[in-house]
Amino acid sequence: DIASYPTQQGPQRIEHYRVAHQQGRIAALNMLGKRELYDRVPFFWTAHYGTRYEYLGHATEWDEFHLLGSLPDKRFIAFYGQQGRLAAVCSAGMYTLTAALVEHMQQPMTVAQGIALFEDYQG
Repeated sequence: DIASYPTQQGPQRIEHYRVAHQQGRIAALNMLGKRELYDRVPFFWTAHYGTRYEYLGHATEWDEFHLLGSLPDKRFIAFYGQQGRLAAVCSAGMYTLTAALVEHMQQPMTVAQGIALFEDYQG
C-alpha cells in the first residue's frame, strides 16, 4: 500500500493501494523489457467519520489557492496552483468532478481550467 511518485523535489510517498497497483503494473512491464513510463496523476482517498476526502496531484508548495463549495456541508473542492498550473486538488462530496479531474490532470492544466470544470459540474 506504499508507493512513491517522482517530483522535482525527489520521490514523494503516495500511500494508496490503487497507485501502488498502477506502479506495480508498470514495474512488471519494465522488468519484461517494455520500457514503460509511469505518468499517471497521483491520488488517494481516505474516509474519516463518514466523510470521504480525495486528493489528486502533488503540491508541496503553492502560490494560488481557491476553496469552492461548503466546508460545513462537506461538499467542497480546493485547488492548489503553482505558477498558474494546477498542482493538486483536495475535495469532499464531489466524486464525479474528482473522477473527471483525474483524467483532465493527465495533461497540464491551469487553475482557471480546474475552476471552469467545477463551474460546469455545478451548472
